[in-house]
Amino acid sequence: MRFISFICLLSATLLISPLHVIAASVTQSDEAEPEIEVKISPREIRNYSRVAQKYDVLYTQILDEVRGGRFDIGRVNVLRDYYTKTSHYTAFSKSVIRQLEFYAYTADTSENLQEKNSALSAYKALADKHVVNLDVVTYMLGLSRINIRFGDETFLKALQKKLKDGFDITLGQKPISAFNIVTYGEETYILNKIGGVVEKSEIYPVNNAFYNVHDIRLRDGSFRQVFVNVSVPVRRMKVKQLAAEQDDFSDIVGGVGDL
Repeated sequence: MRFISFICLLSATLLISPLHVIAASVTQSDEAEPEIEVKISPREIRNYSRVAQKYDVLYTQILDEVRGGRFDIGRVNVLRDYYTKTSHYTAFSKSVIRQLEFYAYTADTSENLQEKNSALSAYKALADKHVVNLDVVTYMLGLSRINIRFGDETFLKALQKKLKDGFDITLGQKPISAFNIVTYGEETYILNKIGGVVEKSEIYPVNNAFYNVHDIRLRDGSFRQVFVNVSVPVRRMKVKQLAAEQDDFSDIVGGVGDL
């Protein structure tokens, strides 16, 4: 199978599955932020860069430990938590996967050796930054099965399993047992695993926490509600957005002051 054909097939499987389409408005698969009020304190915005720099380092340290053999669910969950506090965190996956596609395709097809090596290095660096993003690690696993240059298949498969095993699909039927996600790909995995058809999805703010509530008609005709706590992706992406806007404003003010 040609490399480019595989990329197209894998991308279609990951990004435009029927359930993704059904639940798109709530799972944010189109990478659009939910239209809800998110209260972020000025302190959170001011501290964003300092916190992100700290967790960029800690994330790398924990990832090295996981790769070195400390591969328990607790360590993987720490990595998930640290990921949400890094500068490179994203609750989505499409843009990351598209960039990985570009690097992988260049590394595989370029006739320029320097360009090939540069693309492969860029692929590995970006992959490491998002290796606990469930959609991203699933994509990486597919490529690793084609060519070992794109990752260690054994490690990626084990990591993907750890991420999935963190969700007990018998839970999530009440707010108190809601699934806690860090990426919207995790939510889509949960809904796919439960099965059935999502008839209705709404997001509810509760004391500055946020819950996606899905009404699902199961395959046997019965009805089930699924509660997903999306506070982490909603709040962290909003903090990141506001911090970036503040930095842009500071650059503009600073530039004007220098004139």
